[in-house]
Amino acid sequence: AQMMGLLKGAKVALFPSLAEGFGLLQVEALSLGVPIICSELDIYREICGEFPVYATTSNAYAWRAEIEKLLHQDSKNHGRVGSDQAQFKAPRWDAHFNLVLQHFG
Repeated sequence: AQMMGLLKGAKVALFPSLAEGFGLLQVEALSLGVPIICSELDIYREICGEFPVYATTSNAYAWRAEIEKLLHQDSKNHGRVGSDQAQFKAPRWDAHFNLVLQHFG
């Protein structure tokens, strides 16, 4: 409950990970309408698609620029960044396993 409260109040969530198993925190943030900036991992692209801002983990200047850009957009929109964009749809486990099982079929 505390984590969800923090996410709901966030203007942006940052995920500069070098490795990730699934991306559950990113999915939770996007599902709440919180924009995210994350590293360029294949799993993030697979799970989150084009919703995040992707940045190279080793480039602190790029991260700062993206954070400032999102915060500036947020202040101009008086609310969540990207609220006029398509709504993120979290992946479903049944769809995932149906895809996996097709390869063993």
